[in-house]
Amino acid sequence: MAYGTIDEIAEVDDGLVIVENKLMKAPKKPYPGHVYQAVAYAMLAEENIHKPVRKIMVKYLRDEKLFEIPVTEDLKRHVLWTIAKIKTIIEEEKIPREASPRKCRNCGYRKICKGV
Repeated sequence: MAYGTIDEIAEVDDGLVIVENKLMKAPKKPYPGHVYQAVAYAMLAEENIHKPVRKIMVKYLRDEKLFEIPVTEDLKRHVLWTIAKIKTIIEEEKIPREASPRKCRNCGYRKICKGV
């Protein structure tokens, strides 16, 4: 069973729109992790509400910048791949090595990884 908390959801003519709110200043383009999180929520909404999600929006609240992103099969595949990788890490009880300090800098799990 999968679960999450969607920040905002709206019903439009052709399905649903998922909005992921971030309490930070907007980057030039949305961070990939924010996009994948919203796509994961879109997949959960489709599965549970039984309506298609054609697009997601990532909203950066500090300056009210909104990015609208179509939900593609490639994005969904990446989310499924990420879930599979996480399951493997849990099952094997093996934390992967830090890919690069720059990539990992804003990860909430960095303290855990650095401690191993």
